[in-house]
Amino acid sequence: MKDKVFLTGGSGRIGRRVLSLLLQKGYSVRALVHRHKPEGFERNNVEFVQGDILDQEGMKELVQGFPFVVHLAAAWDMFPPAVYEKENNQLFESVIRGTYNLLQACYQMKELKLFLFASTDAVYATGPRSFEAPITEDTELHPSRFYALAKIVCETLCENYGKLYGLPWLIVRI
Repeated sequence: MKDKVFLTGGSGRIGRRVLSLLLQKGYSVRALVHRHKPEGFERNNVEFVQGDILDQEGMKELVQGFPFVVHLAAAWDMFPPAVYEKENNQLFESVIRGTYNLLQACYQMKELKLFLFASTDAVYATGPRSFEAPITEDTELHPSRFYALAKIVCETLCENYGKLYGLPWLIVRI
C-alpha cells in the first residue's frame, strides 16, 4: 500500500477523477465530501467523510496521519463577468477561508510531505484574453473576476506558509 492522501472536493467535477486515479495507483484515500459521496467508489482503500473546509478544528482532526493533502474543494462562480458577481462573500469563505483552514491544519504536521493546491487558469483571464504564446508560470496574472483573485490569494498563502513554516507545497493551475 502506498502513502495515504487526504483529498478535499472528492465528489466534485475534478475530485472524482483525481480520486479514481489515486485509487488506481494504490493510494489509500480519505475523501472529504460536502454533501454526498460520489457513486462507483465502493473500494476498501477509500474512506468518505462528510465535512466542511470551513470547520478548522474538524480539518485538523481529519488530516492527521495523511502525508499528502490534495485541496480541490471550493465554490466556483460559473464565469460571470466581474460586474455581475454577487457571491463574493461565499467565494471568500469557500476559497480563501477554506484554504486557510486547511493550511492551518497542516502546517505543524510532522508527517506532511506535500500540500497540493488546485488553482485555476482563470488567474490569467483565459476567457476574455487571447495568447500568442503558450501560458507559462511567468505569464502575468490578470484576474478578471473575484474567483480568480481568490485563487491568487490562496496561491500566495501556500507560498508564504512554505516560507514561514516550511510547509511543502505545490500549486497546479487547472
